[in-house]
Amino acid sequence: MQKTKEHNIVMNAGVANPFGCPFEGAVPVEKVIKLAKAYEDMGINIMTIADSIGTAHPEQVKALFNALLDEFPDVKFSAHFHDMLGIRLANVYAAYGVGVSYFETSTSDLGGSPYVVHPARNVATEELVSIFHRIDLDTGIDLERLLDTSRYARSVVGEHLKNQGGHRVEA
Repeated sequence: MQKTKEHNIVMNAGVANPFGCPFEGAVPVEKVIKLAKAYEDMGINIMTIADSIGTAHPEQVKALFNALLDEFPDVKFSAHFHDMLGIRLANVYAAYGVGVSYFETSTSDLGGSPYVVHPARNVATEELVSIFHRIDLDTGIDLERLLDTSRYARSVVGEHLKNQGGHRVEA
């Protein structure tokens, strides 16, 4: 990790399915910490924790990120949530509440996971921006322009705006 610090090199690695694996089931926090330690030893200074199958719940999110943030104070963690349970924003808020400030999202929640039968959609960027604006957190993003972009993206792929019900999200 010394060389990446010396040369100000940013390296990102991902941890998929730390909240539950479609093949192995429950994933112990210790296993995620062991993988994060291996990444840190390689000089990785940003780690994306991805709920790739969308089964995380807020208490799990808080527990895992608290453990990671305590164990690796020099690493920045990013959260990437999918949604099978309808609580993706609760998971975002839980991660934010314990100190995560980087989030991977997708315009208009486009995308999903190839590992589940029913698509576990991504967190929509406009949902995240809207919720942060509602708690007076400045994202630097113009929500109205983002919503226009989302509508355009949906028109290109031929889908309706699922999360907005065809209406603008008010900030």
